[in-house]
Amino acid sequence: MVPTPQGQWEIDPTANGNIFRYTFGIQTLLNVFGGGHMILFAEHSLSQLVSEPSDMNPAALATMQQCGALMFAFNTPPVLAIPNIRRAIDSRGSVYYLLDSGGSEFSPDPMLYTCCILLPPFLWRLYVLFRKPHWLGRYRESRKEN
Repeated sequence: MVPTPQGQWEIDPTANGNIFRYTFGIQTLLNVFGGGHMILFAEHSLSQLVSEPSDMNPAALATMQQCGALMFAFNTPPVLAIPNIRRAIDSRGSVYYLLDSGGSEFSPDPMLYTCCILLPPFLWRLYVLFRKPHWLGRYRESRKEN
């Protein structure tokens, strides 16, 4: 959506973005719990990804904790896109593209477990971007009546 000049605007009632806001809220909560688990219980999280217990070494555990911290960092754009304000509405499509591009780089061979977790949100975002873009929300210019 192209930003409009400063002026009066209102949320378009036919595309208020509530579906988007609820899904991003749920996704944010899940990422906070998942990232917290990866940071606080790195050994358990890593045990789900490795085939041999000998593969769990201090470097792998530190990497798991860093990935958990990245989950918190990647939550920033979705959280900023949740409010129904003009800047957030304008950024929602870009946030979906950002998250899809970040989740598509994983190779299914070594990280099959991770890919299975990332696939449903990836497909959901593609569905919203290309089939239901009005779910992202819209605003319209208010008309001043004399």
